[in-house]
Amino acid sequence: MDNNDFLRDSLEYEKGKSEVLSERVATAHHLKNIAIREGKEKKNKNELMKVEKDQVKERLDKTHLKQLKNNEMVLKEQRISVIFKMKKEERKRNRYKTCLSRVIPPYDGLASRKGQYNRIEKAFSYLQYLGG
Repeated sequence: MDNNDFLRDSLEYEKGKSEVLSERVATAHHLKNIAIREGKEKKNKNELMKVEKDQVKERLDKTHLKQLKNNEMVLKEQRISVIFKMKKEERKRNRYKTCLSRVIPPYDGLASRKGQYNRIEKAFSYLQYLGG
């Protein structure tokens, strides 16, 4: 009986060992599955974050482009207003030149000194009139 008891005990021991091993294997498989699932979740999370970053970057680019377009429009309007002011000033100068050319006719080389003096006097009086 001792031999049978020993065999039975050793069989139960081996059976218990195999159960412990099978539990360990099952635990290892379970942990492996958990790690795989966590890896997939992390990968999906990283992909979502990348997509969100791209969307935010795209929105920022769009707003930046809008700001640039607005700045260009403002600069264009300012340039146009400066051009109009310059043209207005040029018209004033041209008007003044035409008024002076009416008062002071171009020198033809034949006029006497007295005639030159009269033209200068007329121009001076006209300038005084303009000055107020």
